[in-house]
Amino acid sequence: MAGWRFARRVDEQTNPLIEYVRFTFPTKVTHVAWARTAETATLLIPARTSQATLIRLDDTRIVVEPENGTYRLVVGGAECNDPAFGCLIGGEPWLLVEEGVDDPLNQPAPDVTVESGGTLPTPDPAQVLP
Repeated sequence: MAGWRFARRVDEQTNPLIEYVRFTFPTKVTHVAWARTAETATLLIPARTSQATLIRLDDTRIVVEPENGTYRLVVGGAECNDPAFGCLIGGEPWLLVEEGVDDPLNQPAPDVTVESGGTLPTPDPAQVLP
């Protein structure tokens, strides 16, 4: 992820279910999200491209398209089994990479929103990149 110029973390009070960091490059934006609680949640990202690459921690890469102008990034809940602190480590992180974004460093970033629930991605083999 070398070369990023700007990083932004979403406020925990506004989005308590998800940790979210956005890395902005000269022509792309990488969104990184993971669950903060045991609950599955969906991050809604206004699309700036017609397709993006969804990357799993094991480096599985899936081409995705926005639905009605929005990418839906679903993150699975964390294991919250620590008796004193609950969720010490969040759920598995996912990356959504939008390539070919028009001047993202000088354009205002769209606001993301979060909703509880969602269905984790099950990639269609035709969508998985080699």
